[in-house]
Amino acid sequence: MSTRKRNAEQTRGDILNAARRMFAERGITAVSIRTIADAAGISHGLVQQYFGTRENMVAEIIKHEIDVVMAAPPHGSVRDGRC
Repeated sequence: MSTRKRNAEQTRGDILNAARRMFAERGITAVSIRTIADAAGISHGLVQQYFGTRENMVAEIIKHEIDVVMAAPPHGSVRDGRC
């Protein structure tokens, strides 16, 4: 993997992590792109370059959380001995 791609993935992850924190602390509607950029330590324009809008970030976070839930083993599965 190239350094450029790795840095892009790291930047994207940093933005999403900052957005998660800010949304949890203040609520989605109270957080601006500029607030997320400041929390991630990057420019406002870079956040917009990666996601465009706050709504796109929210959608990406929700998609990620759904993927995590779907990848988890079912609760009460036979493997863990609970029902």
